[in-house]
Amino acid sequence: MDELAVDLSPLRLPESFASVAETCVEELAVPTFTLLGDGGEDDAEASDEEASDEEDPYESRPIYQLPPFYISWELQRSEAKAAGKKLAELFRTVEPKAVKSRKPVGVKHGKGRRHGGYGIG
Repeated sequence: MDELAVDLSPLRLPESFASVAETCVEELAVPTFTLLGDGGEDDAEASDEEASDEEDPYESRPIYQLPPFYISWELQRSEAKAAGKKLAELFRTVEPKAVKSRKPVGVKHGKGRRHGGYGIG
């Protein structure tokens, strides 16, 4: 079993963590999942006094200082890979496939036209 975890705290929108989590769970349609974190609710209550002097911590603090909000699933490896790809499409983070090198055939590694890579000089 593999654990697939999604951290929503980098979104920096604590008020929308619950709705984003619901969307992720609905898209994957996997019945068992775990929510870890409070979405910054305790932090907001604790810092009501500081809020008048400072900005919102989700706007000004580094990511590692924010409270995490995770959604995790325990899945088989093949199911976890498929679920990860589906979540990547959902969040629009799919990276394009790398294109092959356009290096000419027969040129040795580290050689170029100036250095006699094509048999010149």
